[in-house]
Amino acid sequence: MKKKFIIVYAILCSSFAFTQVGINTKNPQGVFNVDGGKDNPLTGTPTSIQQVNDFVVTSEGSVGIGTTVPGSASALDITSSNKGILIPRLTTNQINAISTPSNGLQLMNTDTGCLQIYSTVSNKWNNLCPQSNVFVPKFIAYRTTDLTAMANNVRYNVVFNSLLFNELNTVGGSYNPSNGGFTLSPGLYEVSYGLIGISNDAGYQNNPATADVFIAAFENLSGDAAGSEIHGTSMEPNKGTTTANTRNSTLFKTFYFRNTTTQTFYLKAKFYNGTGGIISANKIFSGAASYNQPHLDNFISIKKLIE
Repeated sequence: MKKKFIIVYAILCSSFAFTQVGINTKNPQGVFNVDGGKDNPLTGTPTSIQQVNDFVVTSEGSVGIGTTVPGSASALDITSSNKGILIPRLTTNQINAISTPSNGLQLMNTDTGCLQIYSTVSNKWNNLCPQSNVFVPKFIAYRTTDLTAMANNVRYNVVFNSLLFNELNTVGGSYNPSNGGFTLSPGLYEVSYGLIGISNDAGYQNNPATADVFIAAFENLSGDAAGSEIHGTSMEPNKGTTTANTRNSTLFKTFYFRNTTTQTFYLKAKFYNGTGGIISANKIFSGAASYNQPHLDNFISIKKLIE
């Protein structure tokens, strides 16, 4: 009797081991099938409308959501006509806190609005952003006050205190309004700027060979220190007459450079060969403001073109 019981028990276990499991359905479509809407037929294949609320695991290990026949080449097949997929959404700081991201790890950066995929080949997060989001300016600003630069041959950081547009954080950068520092992540950049320098020196009229010169450069060291990398240097002698008091120089520059490591740059200007002057916000000559608003020669624009 005991031997017969063991044989029956073994047959039952074998049957259960290979049976299909259905929840809310007596007609499971895979090894495991949940019919959320309890609307699948008793026999045959559910319609596409009936499959919308189904979850299935096939004998090949494929998982179907919204379908009872997931693609044989897919590990997960999600079908829907009115819903999407929400993957993990993290800030840049949270993403950077992931110590050992796996190859192919995917998430959404809520700071940039971009999908990101980690690659162990390049050891970095690769951004999947709309192309139109790459080439637009990430920083546009101007100054509302003059910058006094009275010392001869001394570099001054040009600080832009009125920000029209600042999205440097969306491309891994930032701006420091206290010292005018632009922290830029690796990539190819386009930088444009305009400056007006009004000199205290009348040397251009009296002796052009010794005229005061207005110089600007984009460097990676703050203040009077000479940067180890200089981009977009421009210079011009000051012009004007002593009587009209219109000794000024206008500098415009657009340049491109590739930044290979995250570092901070400063737009700096100086007067050389004279007695200094001012970097104007809304003047074209020394004295009272020439315009009620900052003039168009007073700006900086930064674009990140590619990683």
